[in-house]
Amino acid sequence: MALVDFGTVQVYEMEDLLEVVFPYDREFSAFMNKLKGRWMPQRRAWQIKPAFLRATSSEVIEKITRQLKAQAPKSWDHNLSVLRKQGCVMHKFEIFAGLGGVRLRMPLGHPCHHHLKKIDRLSSVRDTWYIPAAKFSEKPVQEAVARIIQDDRKAYIQAFDATEERCIIGKIDVGEDQLEAYGLEKEAYVAVQGGFLKIADPMMASSGAREVAFEVLSMRRQDDASLKVKLEYVDPVEGYTHLSGRAFAENKLQAIGVHLKVDDDWIQKRS
Repeated sequence: MALVDFGTVQVYEMEDLLEVVFPYDREFSAFMNKLKGRWMPQRRAWQIKPAFLRATSSEVIEKITRQLKAQAPKSWDHNLSVLRKQGCVMHKFEIFAGLGGVRLRMPLGHPCHHHLKKIDRLSSVRDTWYIPAAKFSEKPVQEAVARIIQDDRKAYIQAFDATEERCIIGKIDVGEDQLEAYGLEKEAYVAVQGGFLKIADPMMASSGAREVAFEVLSMRRQDDASLKVKLEYVDPVEGYTHLSGRAFAENKLQAIGVHLKVDDDWIQKRS
């Protein structure tokens, strides 16, 4: 099931239908009716069968794209380009911007929840707020975006503040022809998925980071498929800057994850 994510509007592409999920919007709901969509209350989603429109799924998604562009204010293209220059690194925070608007997530109890409630007819589900493009200029939204970025950065720095000169040593399943895809070269910064730390550095596995920044200190080929690497934690201030810029980057380097695991024989030590 493929997902096309427009921020406040999410389209799930299935074999013979599209399922569209979005917070209540009278204009967009009327548009769903024009596409012969059916509201499915048990799924809290609209379902559209492209065959009823004599169209392909791609053609229907293109119609949705045009509608969202038509509903957005003229300034939205600029705002979107700014918002997509960086993303959150910690799992508990999210800022995701698309043609429909911005999706904001923060822990329950975070002060931004209180301030966003002041905006009329703004939708939230548990810890996530859906901000239509037309409401992005509201002051509480602007303040929430700035606060989330600030708190996300602070959380990453605190989580990895004690890792100075700490490194991990082990083997990963990477052939010579894959080095470039992961950016693996000496002294380069690489991204490691947070889940991989359960294998490589269990003491840091509960950090809550989507990705962690490391510097490649050394690499030694073991055989055609495996590579022994020594990776050092990047200073968290530099590391956060590196990782937050990856979120929406085009052609970004892949992150080292559990799919590259060779064995559980990883060592943690001071550099």
